[in-house]
Amino acid sequence: MKYSGPFIALGTAIVLASCASQQSSLAAADAVASADADTASSAGESEPISRSSPHGKDRFVKSYDANGDGRVTYEEFRVERKSGYDLRDANSDGEVHEEEYVSEYDVRLKKELDERYRGQIDQAHIRFNVLDSDDDGNMTLAEFNASGERIFRTLDTNGDGVVDESDAETHF
Repeated sequence: MKYSGPFIALGTAIVLASCASQQSSLAAADAVASADADTASSAGESEPISRSSPHGKDRFVKSYDANGDGRVTYEEFRVERKSGYDLRDANSDGEVHEEEYVSEYDVRLKKELDERYRGQIDQAHIRFNVLDSDDDGNMTLAEFNASGERIFRTLDTNGDGVVDESDAETHF
């Protein structure tokens, strides 16, 4: 139970992030699914090998291809593994203890979630400024509805006032 604090904090961060947006929810689920995924360190990257497949070949090559030639030699792989291990060995005693391993992941996850949060908040400001068409700092119901009406008209491709299967697939 001595490590329950970090796990509770991690769980709380994941729940909060998932409430922020659907994209953050997917990221949090990926983070949990790849809790023990390796990291790339030669380029200063610290992220799971893959969001959809923690050990996928494409992500593996991206993470371990130190010279950028599209191939991973065993030497590149070995050097990156050592670097990742050293990153986790916070006290440099040659062993990675559970607390060090979890702590490295905790820090990395919090950074990722914070970056996603800031990006979502920045997007909210941008969306507000688009919706506030007269730039007076206030969004009226008419301004809010104008955006929704454009979306509805775009999706109602046959113009019958109903969005359903009879409308052509529209991407916006």
